[in-house]
Amino acid sequence: MDDIQNYELTSCEAEVWCLKQTGLTHQAIAEQLQMAEATVKNHVSSIQVKRNAELTEQQPIGHGLLDVGFWINLPD
Repeated sequence: MDDIQNYELTSCEAEVWCLKQTGLTHQAIAEQLQMAEATVKNHVSSIQVKRNAELTEQQPIGHGLLDVGFWINLPD
């Protein structure tokens, strides 16, 4: 649960994050938390932004690896 504190997740984001780590789909998480699937997707996107912001702060400029499963090219 260090991720929750490290990335300063809201309580809703933390709930979604914990369930996502168990392998549940967005739909299953939405049903369990009684929210719309679109809301779950918004929380996941917000979590990814927060995680990537911290990761990129730790990397020198010019490295384009983001923790969303793809590469981007950042200008040097």
